[in-house]
Amino acid sequence: MTDIKKSLLAGIESAKNAYNNINEINMVLTSTSELIKEISNGKATFGIGTFYEKNENDTPLGASIALMASTYGRDTRKKYKGLAIFDAAGNAGEEIAVWTQHENGYPCSINYDSYVLFCKNKNELEDALAELLKQVKTGKAILSKMKR
Repeated sequence: MTDIKKSLLAGIESAKNAYNNINEINMVLTSTSELIKEISNGKATFGIGTFYEKNENDTPLGASIALMASTYGRDTRKKYKGLAIFDAAGNAGEEIAVWTQHENGYPCSINYDSYVLFCKNKNELEDALAELLKQVKTGKAILSKMKR
């Protein structure tokens, strides 16, 4: 006979572990944002944003139509999460990498250029972020916020 109580307790324990992992990841991302904020004199922040897949034939008119469609909940473009540099108010995000995260927190991945960095723990996440922050695209995004 199946031990339902044992299964239930295992599920609750798994949820606790996921909660702890997600909190750990959020703390790493928040501390990274604080460093960027400090270095940029408060003009840039860092975090996860929602972005839309771009079509090859996107035009300014097409982008305007897509923006209006998203306002009314009719945007058919695929959404994804990305790591981005934002202005001081947390707006105007410039994507620097695609971000994926398992419901358990780990593994998570950072995808930029032709690299995909998989992170199974805090140390690997910090190392992956250190590599991402070295990239020209990241530096340009931070500088663009500092010039405003």
